[in-house]
Amino acid sequence: MSTGGGDAGRRPRVPAFLVTASELTWRIGLVTVGVVAIGWLFLYFSLLTLPAVVALLLASVLGPLVGFLRRHGWPGLLAAWTVLLSFLLALAGLIAVLVPVFMNETEDLGERYDEGIEDVEEWLETGPLEIEDPDVRGAIDGAVERLGDVDPGTVVVGVTLAGEIIAGALIAIVMAFFFLKDGAAIVDWFQRRIRFFRRADVVDAASAAWGSLSAYIRGTAIIGVVDGTLIGVGLWIIGVPLALPLGVITFFAAFFPLVGAVVAGALAALVALVTGGPVEALLVVALTVVVQQVEGDVLAPVVLGRFLRLHPLVVLVALTAGAIVAGIPGAFLAVPFTGVTVAAVTAARARQAQAAAGGAEPET
Repeated sequence: MSTGGGDAGRRPRVPAFLVTASELTWRIGLVTVGVVAIGWLFLYFSLLTLPAVVALLLASVLGPLVGFLRRHGWPGLLAAWTVLLSFLLALAGLIAVLVPVFMNETEDLGERYDEGIEDVEEWLETGPLEIEDPDVRGAIDGAVERLGDVDPGTVVVGVTLAGEIIAGALIAIVMAFFFLKDGAAIVDWFQRRIRFFRRADVVDAASAAWGSLSAYIRGTAIIGVVDGTLIGVGLWIIGVPLALPLGVITFFAAFFPLVGAVVAGALAALVALVTGGPVEALLVVALTVVVQQVEGDVLAPVVLGRFLRLHPLVVLVALTAGAIVAGIPGAFLAVPFTGVTVAAVTAARARQAQAAAGGAEPET
């Protein structure tokens, strides 16, 4: 009499959670491979892709101005040239103002540097730390001497990098001009190549992404101007040199959420420490904390509105991943890219939900 014959031929059942885990694993693996491949291609063609992204950012900011002129009867070519050249002239004027100020204050920095180092040494000896015979000056002088020993190969790399930056800037300007002049025609060309029953979904997602990108760049620029102005004025009142250049650095740091504020504040505090002493450095730290609290509690929620509905942890992870993949450009692009992706997906899902609520089949 045979018992258990059926059980012997029966294959053991795999638990449902293992099946789900395995399916998620290979799908996540495929997505990861695709993202890495796209990132590799982006970096391999960085001389083209980075200027294209910068051009899109410029077009998102300057586009409304071009649209305003065109609605008032300006030809597209004239409107694009006027807005772009005005932006470039304003940028050149800012550089022309900053460079002489930076050079003049740098000349005075040497004298104040010696006095500041003496104050730091005295504070280390007599202050709460009570460090005996600190060799701060020797360590700093050694670091400066090592920085002065420049390898010729490093110079070649630096010159090459400078050439690539100049070439990329020129490419970005040309691309931005064509995006401003022919943006509507480019969008229409892409729309005609999307299947009709998917066109509405794609257009909604793209419109939401573009609007979010434009709002993010303009809002962050406004926040950067306010932060830079407050920091610059505060540093000037405290008596820290390079107040104007440090204020400009604070403006650009606003485009690197969370991390940029810390780096800009640390740089300002370091300048205050070596030129004025510990008291000035602590005042700069306090100023930076107050300004960042005003930004986080008032400026960012009001100016950016509903755009970056991202948890700070998501922002930090995006910044870190962007910096690992593409360095400073990657960190600069990580947050707006994440926000734009979220906006596009949210818009697509909203359209799907609206179509389902109306009793129609979702257009996918």
